[in-house]
Amino acid sequence: GLLKAYGNKQLIPTEVPMTTDTVFDMASITKPVATATSILKLIETGKLELEEKVSAVIPEFAVHDKQEITIRDLLTHMSGLMPDNALADYLDGPEQALRKIYDLKLQNPVRSKFVYSDVNFIVLGEIVRRRSGISLHEFSQREIFQPLEMTETGYLPREEMRLQSAPTQQRDGHWMQGEVHDPRAFHMGGVAGHAGLFSTAEDLAVFATMMLGQGSYRERRVLEPQTVELMTRD
Repeated sequence: GLLKAYGNKQLIPTEVPMTTDTVFDMASITKPVATATSILKLIETGKLELEEKVSAVIPEFAVHDKQEITIRDLLTHMSGLMPDNALADYLDGPEQALRKIYDLKLQNPVRSKFVYSDVNFIVLGEIVRRRSGISLHEFSQREIFQPLEMTETGYLPREEMRLQSAPTQQRDGHWMQGEVHDPRAFHMGGVAGHAGLFSTAEDLAVFATMMLGQGSYRERRVLEPQTVELMTRD
């Protein structure tokens, strides 16, 4: 396959050329690669069910008509929840942010309308934590990235990965490099279901090849073929 870098990974204050090992802030690519794959792994191993109610995992979510929302509704953006709640809801840290989300009212009736929502995937990230007993960061490493030897993929990138990262923009007067750009994920400590993942082009190619390979890559299986079929169904 072709692996070649074009352009620059940084323009200000100096130009820095793009390299093939540049680490990128994955933003919403976090949703399918880390969160949805982790959720499907829990479903595959019988620790969660696709049609299970969110409130069975997070009882405090079952207010304001949200008790009917299922895992599938979150994954397919049919929950009726808003795209994003106020940033102010995140400023007191992850626990408080999750409490504010559990207390949200529906924007639309459940399953009435497709509305792409970060909130859905923040909730899914917490479901991974509650059902597996470890954080989404730890779970995705253990079940997906380490088995595939995606060594430059993950939340909270280590020092050398941070230095390899393409800067995004300035926050509070300094350039973000290897720290998540998404403000909600940032206030949640860098690990969230909707954003926060970092990766390289090569590592993402491995993930994509695994998906095309019905869940396995170079003899390493991370998903069963029927799980991949379920994930990619219309």
